[in-house]
Amino acid sequence: MTTGRRDTRTRDVLAVAIVLSAAYGCGMLLDWFKPGVDDSVPLVGIGEPVKVWPFDLVRACVVASWGLALVTWALARLRPPVVARPAMLADNGRSLKLATAAVLLLPFLIRPVAVLGGNLVQTAICVPSTAFAFWAITRMQRYRRMPARLPAAAFAWGGFVAVGFGAAMNSWLDQYGMAYLVDVFDLLRDPASAVGEMRTARALNAALFEELGKAAGIAVVYFGFRRHIDGLVSGLVLGAAIGLGFNFSESVLYMGEYGTGVSAYQYWLRQSVGLFAAHVALTAVVGAAFGVARQLRGRRRRTRVVACGFVVAVTGHFTVNALAAHMLRATDALFGDNPWLANLVGTPLTVIVLQGPVVVLYLLLLRRGLRAQAGAMAVELPLEVRTGYGAITTDEVSALQRPARRFFVTVKALRNGGFPAYRHLRRLHAAQFDLAAQRWHRSRGEVDPWSPAEALLRDRVLRLKDEGARTTPVPPAAEVES
Repeated sequence: MTTGRRDTRTRDVLAVAIVLSAAYGCGMLLDWFKPGVDDSVPLVGIGEPVKVWPFDLVRACVVASWGLALVTWALARLRPPVVARPAMLADNGRSLKLATAAVLLLPFLIRPVAVLGGNLVQTAICVPSTAFAFWAITRMQRYRRMPARLPAAAFAWGGFVAVGFGAAMNSWLDQYGMAYLVDVFDLLRDPASAVGEMRTARALNAALFEELGKAAGIAVVYFGFRRHIDGLVSGLVLGAAIGLGFNFSESVLYMGEYGTGVSAYQYWLRQSVGLFAAHVALTAVVGAAFGVARQLRGRRRRTRVVACGFVVAVTGHFTVNALAAHMLRATDALFGDNPWLANLVGTPLTVIVLQGPVVVLYLLLLRRGLRAQAGAMAVELPLEVRTGYGAITTDEVSALQRPARRFFVTVKALRNGGFPAYRHLRRLHAAQFDLAAQRWHRSRGEVDPWSPAEALLRDRVLRLKDEGARTTPVPPAAEVES
């Protein structure tokens, strides 16, 4: 990767952090300058403290992060020593940008850390179901797989940064929403209508900023590790992992705020029937949009696709938030005074009605992405065999194209050579898929045709084969038939 491209991606990551921090700053300004509701309240509410902990701490840390970011920017603008080499200066500049981005994002971690640390029992209860969901999400990659650290980092972003940012923005709306959206006379004359307007505003605010926080995580991975994103499947996996992390922290929050009965209901809703819906489904759609953008030329076309995915997620999120109370009343009326039936039947019915369309959408996108990958492998793998370099052989093509046969090959390697042989074969398959994916991107015009990346990937496969021949012999794919 060239130095200029690294600088661009680092600058894009910093831009994502600046957008989130600036959005928080806008909420702070709206709260400061909110109008009073009567003569006894000043028209300008400068200095009014946020009463809910830890949002007051978050506000102080965000303001401090702005000061640290300015100091970091000033250091970056200083004239470098004459003896410094250009490569060293570029590395220092990228490090300062990444450090600035981290400083701007760290305050949003305060709330989720406090929630998870203060509800250790609820956290432990949610770990098994979330771990299973994370395994299932990563298993959606039937061909080329991203490094495990990327979905794990995406999960952490959703569980900490996105949750903290969304909670902070929801808190600001609670502070200034009534002053801007509800007239005092309307509140006195028709309080039910005023409360309804505020609920609608909360639903829209949560949909907009929670999805923005999650989409920002996908953008960071997209800008920083774009070479690992092939299309729909990798984008879906990243988005679903971020949504799963968000759902994990939110489940712990709601389970810890209420009594045992409500806590059990929240687990049933968020960690059972709705585990792969809601945030997982919505953010998977945004991730799919980033995956499609990876395959497009032109910044404008990519931006439009990502914007469409974001709008779909925000719309779906707002619809669920706005209609959830109505569906709850409908299920209560349908099942009468039987709470067990309302929970065991009414809750899944609500999830199907409100979130089913988005789940179906991302499953259809996943199917489309897997078919596209299968078609690409069916073309590129035989073409690589014909080159005669030996990176991929005819016997290996069948196993690489068929996930079930590839599974039996790895199991046989584990049985014959132990874990070292199994691990080596997994690395070899991953390198071969990387090579085939690079050929696919080149054939679609998505990468520079003169880039040395393909040759480097081919050399890596050949080195792995040579290492395997000298250390841990791997049974060829043809032996599976015996």
